[in-house]
Amino acid sequence: MVLFLSEADVLKVLTVEEAVAVLEATLRDQGLGRAVSLPRQQVRTERGLFHLKAGATPGWLGFKAYTIFAGGERFHCLLFDGQTGELRAVIQADHLGRLRTGAAGAVAARHLARPDADRAAIFGSGRQAEAQLIALAAARKLREVRVFSPNPNHRSNFAARMSARLGIPVVPAADPAEAAAGADIIVTATTSPGPVVQGAWLRAGCHVNVIGATGRLRRELDVEAWGRADRIFVDSVEQCRLDSGDLLAATEAGVVAWEAVAELGWVVAGLRPGRRSDAEITVFRAGGLGLWDVAVAARVYELARARGLGREINL
Repeated sequence: MVLFLSEADVLKVLTVEEAVAVLEATLRDQGLGRAVSLPRQQVRTERGLFHLKAGATPGWLGFKAYTIFAGGERFHCLLFDGQTGELRAVIQADHLGRLRTGAAGAVAARHLARPDADRAAIFGSGRQAEAQLIALAAARKLREVRVFSPNPNHRSNFAARMSARLGIPVVPAADPAEAAAGADIIVTATTSPGPVVQGAWLRAGCHVNVIGATGRLRRELDVEAWGRADRIFVDSVEQCRLDSGDLLAATEAGVVAWEAVAELGWVVAGLRPGRRSDAEITVFRAGGLGLWDVAVAARVYELARARGLGREINL
């Protein structure tokens, strides 16, 4: 029998703290070569897109498949037993995916931002921006957050909602430069086709998480921002060389060499240094890995089993 877990089941068991702990351990396994992830595969049709991400962690393997059509987006994880190959669970994975991406950003900030970093700027006001801020606040003690989104109502509503939830000042910024000014940690979680953060806005010692706008033709940082970075980290060099549009633009412009780009897992595993001084500008580019989905799905499955959640189906 296979366990089917709905979005409601996932919401009952998956907390941001659980997601951050799983991502920390999974990145360490990835850095040590104990876990693997395949680059994202995409099929484009006249009506929409199909994406597939696969990976394996110690004890588990599987994939996340999702579609993007005019009627919306649909996400599912299939989780297999790493010892027997048996299918263990089918999991609706919208909330799971957002929270695991937020957790990855939190782990990056934990390892790469200055120890005293407490002022953040968020670019974007959608569900992924929300997940990023919630996870960041769980991993770092924040004193103030500024949010910028082109729509004034969206950024004001986001600020009010997040202030109430996190108990810290979240302030809407009237323009993007104002949001970035004085920020120790900058997070971009947008779908923008063009840069939302300029290199001139980055202060010495800041850390930047580049989370959204994946795709060869999309950008969240301009070329100058990549050129100002002292240290650049990614989730997967292989993946980013395929579809990280802003980092590809920087390498094509000659301001970044792939040989200087390190994977975050190497840092978490202790194989490479992260930040080397308080003055360095560090950047983490995430494209999202199937490995992360599998790891978080496995934890959701274990927690749901323990609580008797979900529905058994015969496949």
